[in-house]
Amino acid sequence: MSSKNYFNITPGNIGYVVIFVLVSLVVSNPVNADVNTDQGFIYGKITMKNGKTFQGVIRWGTEETFWHDMFNSSKLENEFSHYLSWKDLREMRASRDDERRGIGDFFKRLFSRHRKHPDVLPVHQFICRFGEIKKMEMLGSRSVILTFKNGDKKELSGGSNDIRANIHILDQEVGELNLKWRKIQMIEFMGVSQPLKEKFGEPLYGKVETEAGVFRGFIQWDHQECVDTDKLDGKCEEGKMSIKFGEIKSIEKYRRGSLVTLNSGKEYYLYGTNDVNDDNRGIIINDLHVGKIMVDWDEFIGVEFAESPGTPMPGYDDFAEPKTLSGKIKTKDNRIYSSRIVYDLDETMDFELISGYYDGILYKIPIRNIDTIVTVGGCCSEITMKNGRKIELEDGRDVNRDNDGLLVWDDDQPVYIPWRKVREIKFK
Repeated sequence: MSSKNYFNITPGNIGYVVIFVLVSLVVSNPVNADVNTDQGFIYGKITMKNGKTFQGVIRWGTEETFWHDMFNSSKLENEFSHYLSWKDLREMRASRDDERRGIGDFFKRLFSRHRKHPDVLPVHQFICRFGEIKKMEMLGSRSVILTFKNGDKKELSGGSNDIRANIHILDQEVGELNLKWRKIQMIEFMGVSQPLKEKFGEPLYGKVETEAGVFRGFIQWDHQECVDTDKLDGKCEEGKMSIKFGEIKSIEKYRRGSLVTLNSGKEYYLYGTNDVNDDNRGIIINDLHVGKIMVDWDEFIGVEFAESPGTPMPGYDDFAEPKTLSGKIKTKDNRIYSSRIVYDLDETMDFELISGYYDGILYKIPIRNIDTIVTVGGCCSEITMKNGRKIELEDGRDVNRDNDGLLVWDDDQPVYIPWRKVREIKFK
């Protein structure tokens, strides 16, 4: 029996052999794929009030489990009220739609309560991605102190179900625990440096078709399910079903429910639960270059799940140290300011988000992803991302006349610019 020499290396074909070997190594090595997804999981050490500690992958209630997911709460006060004069407040009033906002009542309260230093500006919601947080200290049952990567701290209270949520952790030694909020003293966040031994599942990734177009990214279904071990619940002709997302190929809005196609090719019409009907809270897509794209059920057409892309999920170290907002502001009377900025009399750091709608889709964009904001009348703003993409956002206080305006520092003195006078903001 003669044997064939399949690798007869000659000077003429050595290049092909090298390419074959490199491709074989990439295909046969699954570690890179693991690191690409594993580094995206929230990870840290939880210290309990009794002194015990647990370390591992963390999931917030039954929802957030990735660094790009958002933590929501409320700020305790508006710390910039004392910078505004009565003249500034009149300018703010002129920037708003008085009848729709009920500004008359607002100013009655303001004048009656604060003659010298007005301090009744709205208290805003606080939102940031988990990857921005270094440490979280629990204060009682409804309040926390967040420490960010640059050492800055902020006290928050209530405002969402992220406060008082049960915290799930896959401890490296004892396995999964469901920890009560009131028993936790502190959570210290840290990155994942190697493939995880245990995790809650693989992230959901896919293509979402909407009335406004198609979006691709990591997916959170019904603002909750985000890994392939989570389940889609619904009723069908045969009874109740609970299907792991890892078994689902696609979901299409259909009649009063959804048409669900499995990887096996089987199809089921499901109805009767908020996973599959118009009680669904919406589908969130995480676009690494934009932010959160939130699709209401009315705008949703269908989703097709796929393998995660070759690009890695953002890990903890991919969220840079926060910077104070600064940039160049052009006003409609052609004045230019280049300095520190407080946006909407509220946002001060580049990890904070602005929100608005485009074609019926809600965008939540970290300011650090934005190059320029140009106001368009009083109704909307054109956002230019740092990657060159442009989006015109409307129907949100961050981008229309409901914006409280800007504070800028000119020769170390704060200057108030009402939103109606802003032409363009270019962030550094």
